[in-house]
Amino acid sequence: MNLDNHAQYKKLDPGLVGESIELLPDQMHQVLTEARLVKIPKDYAKVTQVVVNGMGGSNIGTYFARSAWLDQIKVPITIAPGYLVPKHVDKNTLYIISSYSGTTEEPLSVIKEVKKRGAKIAAITEQTKDSKLYKLMLKEDIPGYVFKPEHNPSEQPRLGIGYSILGQAVIMAKAGLFQIKVRAMEDI
Repeated sequence: MNLDNHAQYKKLDPGLVGESIELLPDQMHQVLTEARLVKIPKDYAKVTQVVVNGMGGSNIGTYFARSAWLDQIKVPITIAPGYLVPKHVDKNTLYIISSYSGTTEEPLSVIKEVKKRGAKIAAITEQTKDSKLYKLMLKEDIPGYVFKPEHNPSEQPRLGIGYSILGQAVIMAKAGLFQIKVRAMEDI
């Protein structure tokens, strides 16, 4: 196999996995560029914990963000995918609903319970006509990050982790839980 033969890559990778992997830096740059659009209420800075509900590729970013900024994030982060809301979720919790497609049943199913407990909700999803989460964010004025996955031609959430990693990090940073040094990240 000739590694410089792009035609051969296209034949062996019809799902565009390789191209999505190559575009990870572009995904992250897109999030950093759009971060100014993310508005998080000031009272979110008072939270004492973060809980993220996302399935598969929609929660991978949490692991990266938590690890990358471990020494800076002011509160613990729990990853709780699924239909159940952890007992410790309360009015002092930033609860992030993460669904790349916006149609994932599990994270969508907990919103009512999370609201009942008074948690501060934020979300991250793609902007499509099929995204139930995007529609809910608009209808119920849920803050968060909505993206157009311009740099994920495979359309697989696990290959759009640049949106997840920095999207969740931007939400937490805008909530005042730590600072993202954009210039330092761009220099890498």
